[in-house]
Amino acid sequence: MVPCRAHATFASTLLADMPHPTEIRRAHNACVLNRTPGSGAYARTEREQRWLLSELPEGVTESVEIQDRYFTGSTLRLRRMRSGSSSSSDTVHKLGQKVRVSSDSPERVSLTNMYLTQDEFALLEQLDGASLTKTR
Repeated sequence: MVPCRAHATFASTLLADMPHPTEIRRAHNACVLNRTPGSGAYARTEREQRWLLSELPEGVTESVEIQDRYFTGSTLRLRRMRSGSSSSSDTVHKLGQKVRVSSDSPERVSLTNMYLTQDEFALLEQLDGASLTKTR
């Protein structure tokens, strides 16, 4: 099948303006190699806020148990979240990275999460770190 003249003209114009694939690859590699922790398309800024309650607010019936392991010497956190019913289908496993937006203030962090399978979580859980359990 031979394309129509208008299509052929459009395609040749489009291809003439496109950078060479090697140039695209170089630009991509430079971007990836210059990325710093806490930056990138998947990182989001979060305000750290904590409250200590004397009792649960009215109407709150479900709780979530959170088990965190903070890896020593890094910005990485391994997290398991289980609903109050504790069935395996209600469990979420995550590897997160929290980087302070300003090194002198813990109030704002850049957070990136990656969801894990149970097997991936079990593998990473073997690494040394400080553990913390909380209920929300």
